[in-house]
Amino acid sequence: DLCDNTFVIQEVLKVEILAIEDRDYNGEFEVEIKISSRERPTISLIDFKLYDNIVIQGTTIDVGTTTTKIELDGKEFDAKVNGSFKIDLNVGDMDGDGDIFEDSELLGVVDSFATIMGDCINTRSYTIMNIGDGTVTLKPDVRELMNYDDFNLTEMDPTVPVSGKEIYMYAVIENVGNYKASDVVVSVDHFGYTLLSYCNISSNYIYVGDMYPTKPYGEVGVLWDDMNDALHGVGESWKVQNGTLSVEAGSIGNSLQFTNDADLGSEGKLFVDLTSYENFMDYETLSFLVWSSDDNNENFQFVLTDSNGKEAKWSISRPNKDSWDDRIVNLKSPHVKDTDFDLSKIKKVSFSSLNGPGGEFYRFDHIMLQKKELGPGIKKVILLRLKAPVVSYEEYHPITIGVNYKMEYVNIEGEDVEENFQEEFKQNINVYPKTVQLRIKQFVSYKKLILGEESDVTVTVENTGDLKAYDLEITDYLPSGLELTEGEASKTLGELSPGESTEFSYRMKAKEIGDYELITKVRYKDERGESYEMQSFPVSIIVYKEFPRLDMRKNIDKTNIVINEHIIVVLVVTNTGNKPAKDIVIVDSIPEEFSLTSSKEEEITGNVNVFKIDRMNPNEKKVFSYIIKADEPGKHTLKGCKVRYSDYENNYFEYESPDVNIDVSGIPKLNLEYSLSRESVQDGE
Repeated sequence: DLCDNTFVIQEVLKVEILAIEDRDYNGEFEVEIKISSRERPTISLIDFKLYDNIVIQGTTIDVGTTTTKIELDGKEFDAKVNGSFKIDLNVGDMDGDGDIFEDSELLGVVDSFATIMGDCINTRSYTIMNIGDGTVTLKPDVRELMNYDDFNLTEMDPTVPVSGKEIYMYAVIENVGNYKASDVVVSVDHFGYTLLSYCNISSNYIYVGDMYPTKPYGEVGVLWDDMNDALHGVGESWKVQNGTLSVEAGSIGNSLQFTNDADLGSEGKLFVDLTSYENFMDYETLSFLVWSSDDNNENFQFVLTDSNGKEAKWSISRPNKDSWDDRIVNLKSPHVKDTDFDLSKIKKVSFSSLNGPGGEFYRFDHIMLQKKELGPGIKKVILLRLKAPVVSYEEYHPITIGVNYKMEYVNIEGEDVEENFQEEFKQNINVYPKTVQLRIKQFVSYKKLILGEESDVTVTVENTGDLKAYDLEITDYLPSGLELTEGEASKTLGELSPGESTEFSYRMKAKEIGDYELITKVRYKDERGESYEMQSFPVSIIVYKEFPRLDMRKNIDKTNIVINEHIIVVLVVTNTGNKPAKDIVIVDSIPEEFSLTSSKEEEITGNVNVFKIDRMNPNEKKVFSYIIKADEPGKHTLKGCKVRYSDYENNYFEYESPDVNIDVSGIPKLNLEYSLSRESVQDGE
């Protein structure tokens, strides 16, 4: 059929007719065609990493004290916040009594709820981290199947597997093809590793479901009313159960309009039977304008029927009387849906529960199907918690990700076709034996000193490895221009277990002007008696004759609070040096578990306060304050603020104040229950 310029040959190639021409005018036509590979899905592994820890990020959603529409996992829910959080997980008031929250419950902090129900892996649930003033913060619960956006990758550092150590396998899959992949199943061959699952997986197979291509759509929306991307003309009509529905010219353009001879029957139904199956899967929403002369406030319904007679229904509120109103249908979130309803094979589109029969009660216009503008995006994460094999030396232990999926379509003979695809991605991984790993940290209270001034030094050595360290000798070597005035600049220790740390402190004095380096060295042995030596990065110490010194302190009015309680943060900066300081900038960050509620300062960017001072003379003091609110329970740290400044010879300095710890408690949720032994009693009983 040359009228259709695209068709498929043997389900392998796509053929496009570019031109048809009778050059010699003899009835013999030349046809120019373009042959290319047809559409197909392709599931690819786009990222694979191993982590010691994962960080799941929360999302803060604006929710009103009255009913608000919120979107989670592609679905719309009615919700509201009034001290507690309330969400209608059944979506809508389908019994028409006006109460959309009749089957919901009051939820508090640390309560959970599910937006998608299935087996353990495919259930999508959230824990409430905080309920604020018009907001709720939700964090998705951890499963073997997660969404790409669930993770805060900036706070996750990749690792290598160590003998017997627990790790997280993070694998991201994406449909990089140009057609839907159906029934995607991922298998993980982790031979030698022990699976520590969340959902008690009995096999290594994870059902992902359908995955759509993530290439951007070129077309965002399409006007529709007869499913052939064409508007009805005046005089054309849709079917009604008894009678006709005309398309008439109106103030909004051509609109679908009841005429007096239209009898909608007892169901009040207007519908169109489609000549062929239509695929609504590519679309996210259907919007339309609706007009009604009826002042009844009962909802009507939008209904889609698939090729097997299965239905999905959306409850639609009626427009204001005698006015055109917008209505939007979320195609992926019907209020009521039959089991096995197939959005990819729609055979009938209906408006039902309309008042009638007869009379010009309703008009519909500007029916628009909308596609989402998708960037590289819809990705799924396979997350497995594994225990590495026990090894005595470096060993090769690969992990292989297998993906099976299908492509379903109707061929040119009208037959349902199902093709199967399989991909395999082998990850070459070496497992390392346990080792001793020491980390050296040096804290120096003042790295730039005035001649004769003192500075406190604290050295911490932590065993971050997997084996004990023995016979430790830790030594700070002070240069000749620095003098020990208090404490010891060394320490010996018999053993240091994994996860443990040791420290020592001393005070030193600037004895000579100059530039110096402070280095810590550690000697130790492993369990086999082999000796090792390591040293820290050098810390630069500069001794001046005179210069400005800004001492910074960060204080809070209380260290133990409950969630949503306010804290006053006070910053005190003092020039304890012997020269003026200029161009002073104080940068103070606020942890993500807190929110800023009040600050008088000139610059606030996100969760960062910036304070500026032009000049501070010796012994001069400045005080700043602001108020924050605790949004999440737990033990938190308010990081020390940083101060940067210079002298009038353009020497630059920087100082960071100590951290401040704070403990935030949650608010208990109490449920009151009571019972009566009987409902009626006699006087005096």
